[in-house]
Order: sequence, then structure tokens, then C-alpha cells
Amino acid sequence: MFYASRNLGILDGLNPVARTRFAALLDRLDAAGENVLLTDGGRTAWRQNALYEQGRTRPGAIVTDARGDESFHVWKVAVDLVPVTPDGKLRYDDTAAYERIALIANGLGIQWGFALWGVDRPHFQYTQGLTIADFRAGRRLVEEFGPEPLPLIVSAAVRLRGLVRRLRGTPDPARRDFIQRLIDRISRRS
Repeated sequence: MFYASRNLGILDGLNPVARTRFAALLDRLDAAGENVLLTDGGRTAWRQNALYEQGRTRPGAIVTDARGDESFHVWKVAVDLVPVTPDGKLRYDDTAAYERIALIANGLGIQWGFALWGVDRPHFQYTQGLTIADFRAGRRLVEEFGPEPLPLIVSAAVRLRGLVRRLRGTPDPARRDFIQRLIDRISRRS
């Protein structure tokens, strides 16, 4: 893995329960021959607000629609990542690599931003079905035992709802097939 030390630094800034889950993801990706660079993880509300202002009141492209504590990054349960080629090049536009990563992540209960919202390919989150409102109300991730997630019907329902929306709006047969496989896999786990 090209960026192991950088990735460990990002993992260190996550919620301990999410950190364990994302570390397992990195291990599985490495075993599958997928190299990734974690480009972001936990953020402060101040940094999230600065990212929100980018492209609005500050120079640059718009990169987020979430202000302050509206982002799972602020709750330290999300990462952004990019696939990396064997020679070390970042592949932000490699949809097939993101889809392979998403399949592995899904097996660990990690949600892919693109499957949820149809945008934000680099975003992956581990929420155990909790919402931003839940985090604001003081709910937190629960410590788990073993590498497989506890069955969370709410989390599966959220993933299914996002995938079904994606499936309905996807004309590409290969992508529809990929999304259908994700739906089938989540349905079997619930």
C-alpha cells in the first residue's frame, strides 16, 4: 500500500469504532489488490464551514453542501478516499475502482456516498444507521466485536433506499447490474 503512513494518520482522527471498521476496510482492500489514499477523515466544524464557503464566498469549486456539524466527517465517522494505480497515480475518475471498493466496504457495513446520494464518489461513512440528528442528540457508535457488523435493519434500509433511487435513475445496464447486486447483497444481510 503506497500511502500506509498517511492513511494511518487519517484513521487516527476518527471515532474509535469507525477507526476499527475503516482499518478493516484498508486491510481488505489491500488483500484484494486495491490501493487507496485516504484524503480526508474527521474534521472540525470550523474546517467544515471553510469547505462549505469554498466556491460560495471564497475562491474555488464547491466541494460540499454540508455546513458545520451537518457532515458525518465532523462526527468523525467518515473518510474520503481515492483509488491509486500500481504506479502511484490518483484515479478520481475511475468509477469501476470505486464500485469495487464500495462492494468491499458494504461487506463491512460502510456506506458509499455515491450509492446514497448519486454524488460524492470519494465519500465513505460508517454510521451504524445513526443520522446527523442522532449524533446531535448524543447517540454514539456502539463498540462491536469481530470484523462483521451487527445486523442493523435501519442501516440496511437506508442503504437500500439510496440504491433503489440510484437504480431507477441509471440508464447504463452495467451500472444497473452493479447496483442490483448491491441491493441483493444488502437484502440478504438484513
